[in-house]
Amino acid sequence: MTLAKVLREFLPTVYAQHGPLNARQYAYQALVAGLVSKKQFDYVNTILTELREKGLLPWSAVLDSSRDFEPYAVASSEDPGEYVAAEAEQFRSFPDRFDLPMWQYQRVVPVILTEKDGLIKYFQMIAERRAVSIYAQKGQVGKSHLHEVVFPWMMKWAAAGKKIGLLYLGDADDEGFQIPLTLLQTITKWAGGAPEFDIRDLYPRHRSQRVHEGSMIMFDRLALKPEQVDEFELVREPINPKSKIARKFVDYRCELEAMKPDVLRGIIIQALDQTWDEKAEQRRRDKVEEMRKPIKERFGELTKNWR
Repeated sequence: MTLAKVLREFLPTVYAQHGPLNARQYAYQALVAGLVSKKQFDYVNTILTELREKGLLPWSAVLDSSRDFEPYAVASSEDPGEYVAAEAEQFRSFPDRFDLPMWQYQRVVPVILTEKDGLIKYFQMIAERRAVSIYAQKGQVGKSHLHEVVFPWMMKWAAAGKKIGLLYLGDADDEGFQIPLTLLQTITKWAGGAPEFDIRDLYPRHRSQRVHEGSMIMFDRLALKPEQVDEFELVREPINPKSKIARKFVDYRCELEAMKPDVLRGIIIQALDQTWDEKAEQRRRDKVEEMRKPIKERFGELTKNWR
């Protein structure tokens, strides 16, 4: 069979087993199966497009990179009454929609950090159930956005007595270790203190040291770790000889997409489950029910004469 025919049969089986993935994850599954080389990854994407255009895969089977798009309206009703009625209905329904933040009573608030912009949609599918925030660094951290948006959010939670759990997902290469290290150094400087993390999460060659105890900010590298590269026998590639930090951390490159999707999903879910307190969640649900009754009564008073 031609490679095209082989991929047309193989890729739908990957989707059936793992659900939606990004194109690079599909390509790595084909690589592991011995069907393609890394030089043929673009061809895998071509076949994925063909399968979707022919209706053999749904368009949602391939997760695109996050893109901001605001679909502004180009046509709408010109009846003022319709606008008033719609807004009134939205207002009346608020008591039934009222909720408290998922992490209201949890001790640790997790944040997924990643350098892998193409995997954001995949991470969102996993983290959405718990309303976990995801911060895509897209290379070395941009300090303006971090300082103006992310850092104040973290400090607000810390001031409320909660720990911030930074869960990092990135490649096993020199840049993939340097990126979170720079992030932690930046946060440490701004916070006037030190995050808590295991030095082995950043320097795989030194596993015995532990630093920065007792902080409100914790760091945990979920993937990709050198031991995971060994355990799952993932594809290793030569380092970039032009890199200024070549061999500072590891002497190879391995991409996060090389990990089996179900294994990666399990690692993330396990990390979220480790700090999740079901008693705290039940307390939140009980408080929501308690608050909805007076809110509903108050809204009823406000809207009783509405027509």
